[in-house]
Amino acid sequence: MAGPGAREVIANNVGFLTLFAALPGALFYLAVTRPYAVVVAPALLAYYMFNAIAAPEKSDGAPWKWLSQNFFLFAWNRAYTNLTLELPESGALDEKKMSTFLKADAGNAYVFGLHPHGVDSGFRVLMEGEFYETFPAMVKHRGWRTLAASVLFQIPIVRELTLWTGCVDASRKTAQRVLKRGRSVVVIPGGEAEQLITKYGVDQVLLKDRFGFVNLALEYGTKLVPAYVFGCVDAYYTSDAFFGIRKFIQKNFRVCINIFWGRVGLCCNDAKLTIVFGEPIDVPKMERPGKGASAEAKEEFKE
Repeated sequence: MAGPGAREVIANNVGFLTLFAALPGALFYLAVTRPYAVVVAPALLAYYMFNAIAAPEKSDGAPWKWLSQNFFLFAWNRAYTNLTLELPESGALDEKKMSTFLKADAGNAYVFGLHPHGVDSGFRVLMEGEFYETFPAMVKHRGWRTLAASVLFQIPIVRELTLWTGCVDASRKTAQRVLKRGRSVVVIPGGEAEQLITKYGVDQVLLKDRFGFVNLALEYGTKLVPAYVFGCVDAYYTSDAFFGIRKFIQKNFRVCINIFWGRVGLCCNDAKLTIVFGEPIDVPKMERPGKGASAEAKEEFKE
C-alpha cells in the first residue's frame, strides 16, 4: 500500500486535531457560553453521570475491532509511518506457540511492556489494529487490553476513541480484573513521566522504581514480553521550555503537557515506526512478589 502524500498527511492530522482537541474544546466552550449552556451543560452533566455509572474503562473496556483496523485516519498514519511489528526470530510469539501456552490454562496471559512512550504514544493507537493480524492466538484466546492514563477517559470523544481502541484505565485494580479474566495486558511502563522527558532523536526510557507491570506478571504468572518502539522519538521536535512547571503538573496531577511540533505544525515528521518484540520471559507465579523477585524480573526485562 502506497503511503499518503503531503496533502493527505496534512488532512489526516487536521482530522486528528479535530477529534482530539477542537471538538472536545468546542463542547466545553458551549457548556459555559449563553445561550448554548442551557442545552450543552446539562447534556455534558448527563454524559459524565452515565460514564461514571457504566465505567467500562474500570472493567473490561469496549474495544471495536473494525475501527482499530479500518478507520481511515489510523490507516493513513500506519502507511505514513510505515508501521512494522517485528517478532522474535525464535518463533516464541508465533501463533502456534502462543496458542499452546494460552490454551494450557485459562489464566495464562502475556504482559507486554513497551518503551519509550514518546510525545503522544500515537503508535499505541496504530498498533492496536495490527495486533489482530500479528497475534491471532490472542484474538482466539481471551484477547488483550491496553492500560491508558485515567485523564483520557474524562475528555469527550477522546474517551470513546480510547475505549474503542482497546484501552482500560491504568489503575492496578483494573489491570488485575483484566488478568483475572485471562486476558493479556499491554502497558507503557514509563507513563506520563517518560512522556514528559521525550526529546527529539534521543532514545531514553524510565524504568527506575517502575515495578508495577513486573509485579502484575509475577502475581499472575504471565509471560513478560519486552518491546521497543524505534522511531517514536523522531516523530516530533521537542522543547524544554517551562519544564519545571510542566514537571510539577505531571508529578502532582498526573497530566503531561509536552511542547512539540512536527513536519508542518503538529503534523508528525516522516519517521518510520518499528516495534520490535523481545523473547517472552517466564516469571514464577507469586501471590505477593517481594522486591528481590521484582528486581530480578525487571533486570531480565531490561536485558
